[in-house]
Amino acid sequence: MTFLSPPPWWALAMAAAAIVWLALRTYAHAPIGSRRRNALVALRLLSLVAIAAFLLRPVVVRPLPRSGSVIPVVVDASRSMAIADLPAERGSDRAATRFEQAVAIATGPLAQALSGYRLELLELRNDIGPLDAARKPDGDTSHIGAAIATVRERYRDRAVPGIILLSDGVDTGDGAIADDSGAAVFAVGIGDTSPPRDQEVLSLDLDHEALPGSSVELTATVVAHGYGRDPVDVRLLASGRPIDIRRIVPAADGMPTKITFELPPAGQEAVVYTVDVTARDGEAVTANNARRALVQPIGRKRRLLFVQGSPGYEHGFLARAWAGDPFIELDAVVRKGQNDRGEATFYVQAAGTRAASLASGLPSDRATLFAYDGIVLGNATRDLLGEAEIDLLDAFVAERGGGVLLLGGRSFAPGGLALGALGGLLPVGSRQGAIDATRASVSNGGANRLTLTPEGQRHAMLRLEGARDASARRWSLAPALAGVAATGTPRPGAQVLAVASSGGMARPVLVVQRYGEGRTMVFAGEAAWRWKMQRPLDDRLYDTFWRQAARWLSAPAPDPVALDVDADAQPGAPATIGVTVRDDRFAPIRDATVEIAVRDERGAEEVLKASLTDAARGRYTVSWRPARRGLFRVSATARRASQRMSSAARDVFAGGADLETADPRRRDDLLARIAEATGGRQFTEREFAQIGPALQARADAAPAVGTQELWHGPWTFVGLILLLSLEWALRRHWGLR
Repeated sequence: MTFLSPPPWWALAMAAAAIVWLALRTYAHAPIGSRRRNALVALRLLSLVAIAAFLLRPVVVRPLPRSGSVIPVVVDASRSMAIADLPAERGSDRAATRFEQAVAIATGPLAQALSGYRLELLELRNDIGPLDAARKPDGDTSHIGAAIATVRERYRDRAVPGIILLSDGVDTGDGAIADDSGAAVFAVGIGDTSPPRDQEVLSLDLDHEALPGSSVELTATVVAHGYGRDPVDVRLLASGRPIDIRRIVPAADGMPTKITFELPPAGQEAVVYTVDVTARDGEAVTANNARRALVQPIGRKRRLLFVQGSPGYEHGFLARAWAGDPFIELDAVVRKGQNDRGEATFYVQAAGTRAASLASGLPSDRATLFAYDGIVLGNATRDLLGEAEIDLLDAFVAERGGGVLLLGGRSFAPGGLALGALGGLLPVGSRQGAIDATRASVSNGGANRLTLTPEGQRHAMLRLEGARDASARRWSLAPALAGVAATGTPRPGAQVLAVASSGGMARPVLVVQRYGEGRTMVFAGEAAWRWKMQRPLDDRLYDTFWRQAARWLSAPAPDPVALDVDADAQPGAPATIGVTVRDDRFAPIRDATVEIAVRDERGAEEVLKASLTDAARGRYTVSWRPARRGLFRVSATARRASQRMSSAARDVFAGGADLETADPRRRDDLLARIAEATGGRQFTEREFAQIGPALQARADAAPAVGTQELWHGPWTFVGLILLLSLEWALRRHWGLR
């Protein structure tokens, strides 16, 4: 017998002394004879010793009985095993599938090599079960690590020499690999290690910086193996309807090729975009010829607060540009002077329900300020905000996830908020200087003319046209700014998106950064209204840029109840649905009841209840398994004390990529890692004769043992209750209470 939680010797000695002292003291003054007193002390002592022993978790370690001659053999029956890339059997003109080859090995050469053992044939078809050799391999998932854990659990009370795995190494699980604490895995790779004759859409990437109401870039990566440089036809479909087709010529056989599509702005409904390649004769697998990406609906309007420290020409142009944006709800405040008492007065343009809270400028109430998604500070001097308001502004970005933009010459002049008052909130420091010449070069001739950096050319905020070259040409025609304020140097991690030449130096004009959960931005240019007044009437550069800037700034700001779902959800595989619940001050709520409804395209609905998993964030999660491939509508409702607080909803597409057939060659690297991590070995189909000796060597080197928990059984607690009951009965019988 041993203990799972052994204490140090000095703690054991102290505990023993305390137990003896407590048992003796309990009956030291009892009015009974010495024999009766000793009996009660002994019973109390036994009870206390038993409790102390149970706390140390006593166990008995013993060798496990041999399983006779049983060895579990796991045959992968997922869909990737249906690929026919092996030589045809004799008398057949059809290539054998991987699954057929694995079954043939398990029942033929493997059985002969392990003739001294009895093989128990299992299959991994989403889950572990008895092998059904007559059924086609149709498992949607193949989580090999979880499968090994399941087999180990099934044989945990028996000592098996090892587990034999017949698989192509395709793993759609979380990548977890079993350790060496159980039966070793001896893996046999099935399939060809070289890519078969195949075409595949390797990846789809949506522009994560895409803005509400703006076009979206979708980049597809396509590869073809075994077809040389033959052209590949690539289609783009929107909800099943073809909208674009491209013909590409690979640079070489097996060389990936990237294609960029421009998608229209999101609307009120989710749209599933599919990129596929036309199947060809002789292609080993066609399930990987397509991938899908989901573009979410436009969502609600973003609420923007524009606070001006003093009137300026730019104010009217900006206010009109944002007020005319259908995706922006604008409130504007301008400090206009002082009243008779020396208090600042403000001119407010806002909805009637919000105007009162803006009468003194930036709201000092957390809930009122956090109702906005973005805040713009123009000509903001140090006296515009107090210390409490600056702290609140910091929390607005870092905790609430809002965005802050600072602009206007007075903001960067001596006494402006840009010079240190806002601390690390801004993407530029308080020390003035030019940016590093390696970060940007001024190519747009003339003083104060805007030049986009490489980061700016790729950024969605500065995209004026679908094609980057066309967008760059539009920017090259933008009139020069009146001036560029001398900002501090960009902070580490900040992005300089645009620069201008001023005084012979390249000064940053547009700088952005992530700050906590939100975003911040500075625009150091003066008189950007020239982009509107000095261009033709139909030139929308000014309005387009500032609207996109406001959308980018406020886009990530979440609602108090925010919903997120694993983007790569797969049919039959667990996906996590998360709901973050906060009040109007964005403080986490830890006692909410969160109900989630998942509705598929057929109208069938599944209701789930989420549990609190991150109290610090107020995050509730639940696991969900999509029943099939397709579009799902996920809705979350949060209640507190039976009163509904808020709700959130989003669309999810399960199975956008067929992970089972992605990169369909045999994955020896994964099989080797599993074998090595578990103390086993990987074999080829020609090394069956070595499996038997390897199994025996593993069994002799690491004999399996099992532990029996003495403290975690019914009889231990029954015995303790009997001791306490006997002591109580004797006390009562002898006249003690």
